[in-house]
Order: sequence, then C-alpha cells, then structure tokens
Amino acid sequence: LEAAHLAQFRANFSAEPDVVIPQPHPELSSERVLTMSRLDGSALSDVITSLGRQQANEFVRRGAQIYIEMIFRDGLFHADPHPGNILILPAPSPAAADPGMEPPAFSVGLLGAR
Repeated sequence: LEAAHLAQFRANFSAEPDVVIPQPHPELSSERVLTMSRLDGSALSDVITSLGRQQANEFVRRGAQIYIEMIFRDGLFHADPHPGNILILPAPSPAAADPGMEPPAFSVGLLGAR
C-alpha cells in the first residue's frame, strides 16, 4: 500500500520539477519494508536556519502550496511533515521522505469522499 501511495505521489507531482518524490521499488519491497530510490540531500531541520530570509520564506510558501495541492487537489497527503522528513536537494527542491526511520518510511494520509 505504501509503495502504491508513493507511486501516486510521484504521478501527482510529475509536472512539478521542483518537487522530488522517491521512486518506489516494489520488486524489492514487502509488507514490512518499503524500498525506494535514495535521495541525497540535507534534512530541512539541518539547513533552514542557514537559508536567507527570502529563500526561507519562498521555501515555506512553496511547501504550503504543495500541501494545499496534496489535500485539496489530490486527496492524498504526506502525514508526517516534520522538518526531518523533508530533504533539501541541491536545486533546492523539497523532497518528501522519512529518512529518520529504518527502513525509510513514507507516511501518508488519504482523504475519503464525504
């Protein structure tokens, strides 16, 4: 289920080059292990204070826009958005993952139709 959600996130943001979602590898995954592509970046919590005020504000605005799209456009959202789960890639692009868990996990929430 997590691999399917991860694949759906990738599809949902495929047209947005500033959002990077790891590639799931279902052939290497099981019910207990989700294997996904490695993203080399820094945890947001490690770099947010070193960003300039304007760059930090732009990043926060873009992050909020991404979450609004997840919730209202897609109905599927990353459900554990603490700064350690968001990577800053060299671009910088936000990348949603959970590098702090072994193995990495991708926590999601799903909004059902009412």
